[in-house]
Amino acid sequence: MKDNQTILKAPKNEKRPPKSFTFDHCFWSMDKDDPRFSGQEYVFECLGTDVLENAFNGYNACIFAYGQTGSGKSFSMMGAPGQKGLIPRICDSLFERINRSSDENTTFKVEVSYMEIYNEKVRDLLSPSSEKHILRVREHALLGPYVDGLSKLLVNDFESIENLMIEGNKSRTVAATSMNAESSRSHAVFNVIMTYAQYDEITKTTGERVSKISLVDLAGSERASKTNATGDRLKEGGNINKSLSTLGLVISALADQAAGKNVKKVNFVPYRDSVLTWLLKDNLGGNSRTVMIATLSPSGDNYDETMSTLRYADRAKRIENHAVVNEDPNAILIGQPQKNLPKNVLPTMVDVLRTFFYYHKALKQTVPAIAKATSNGLAHIWKKANIPMTYQPHIVSKVKACVDEYNLIKKNKGIASKSQFAREKNFSIKLDLLFDISHKDANKLIKIDEDKIFLEDQKNAHMMKMAGEDVKLS
Repeated sequence: MKDNQTILKAPKNEKRPPKSFTFDHCFWSMDKDDPRFSGQEYVFECLGTDVLENAFNGYNACIFAYGQTGSGKSFSMMGAPGQKGLIPRICDSLFERINRSSDENTTFKVEVSYMEIYNEKVRDLLSPSSEKHILRVREHALLGPYVDGLSKLLVNDFESIENLMIEGNKSRTVAATSMNAESSRSHAVFNVIMTYAQYDEITKTTGERVSKISLVDLAGSERASKTNATGDRLKEGGNINKSLSTLGLVISALADQAAGKNVKKVNFVPYRDSVLTWLLKDNLGGNSRTVMIATLSPSGDNYDETMSTLRYADRAKRIENHAVVNEDPNAILIGQPQKNLPKNVLPTMVDVLRTFFYYHKALKQTVPAIAKATSNGLAHIWKKANIPMTYQPHIVSKVKACVDEYNLIKKNKGIASKSQFAREKNFSIKLDLLFDISHKDANKLIKIDEDKIFLEDQKNAHMMKMAGEDVKLS
């Protein structure tokens, strides 16, 4: 390694030219006496401090470690006795910075969650239950993927986090293989959610910023021929490789997307092909500032695995994320959040319709009742559906448009009323599919449904026109 370059040389018995890769940072950690040596503290200063700064500025942030089994991922993220890794150092520095804050009008709230993805199943590592219950991954129309029922615990100091990590690690699945005496058999995701609230004495309002720091320790890719895995270990290795392979495909698709390649496939990124990539959707090409750590083995026997890791890292650096400040409208000028958000972050019309019918089902309200609620304010609906304030003005306008269209159709001699009620019922049925990520045909079904609605509207408009009435098509 030299400066920001990593040079990979083939084993002596192979006639392959050296390969050079350039990254933001290259850390050599093999020999403490080497002047190039990078310890845990130096790695934190280079990577962890930026992640914390982004979090305090209101951005989501993520660090994930990728590499073959035994190459140092868990050591980099969690550390070892006397050598704290990135996760404990970030959490410790987080509370140090909070404690240094002297502003009486500023308050902080910190919550944590800890989960593992084992054999494509999600388990809560902080659950008080002795049984490892399988949790379902769902998707909110606006907030994206989440784990239903995952514990989120309030913490007031680093010691609390440290104790939770120790207890969580006891529940994590590890096993010995020929390549690693303590091989992680699952992916682990440690989330830190920080809410930063500031009271303005002049306007008498409180503005909030909510940041999520995702710290991911991936299981290592492995070859059964090297690990000598059999039975459960072989099955675990197969699932690990499957999810890491999907991660590689996602990285490749996003890199091509950023470079403008593969135009025909540019809109398809296989997030849903594994639980890991689905949960990391925001961190890969979405609303997050993300750091990838590629861990390498210096052994010549691992040349092919090292080359593969370097190639993935080289592609990952080309990915373009679209991070935005998670701030409510009280903290900034009215309308500014919507203007600053990229188009692909704002809710689409289909998302709004899904949310609209979600309200209808979850709150057991009819469309007219929602119309009345819209005119009186939707505070209880925001709370029920957990919608961020940043999106509320946009959704209100779209919901009102839906309600106005409904009232317009209802007024037109009842010609389209039956169609409208059938549409509501149909959307209610589709809702369960839309919020169940395991149903791969959900988006296809909603597209077919929208096409049917468009044809119905055309037919109804023609009938109304014949009756001497005009109506605007949806």
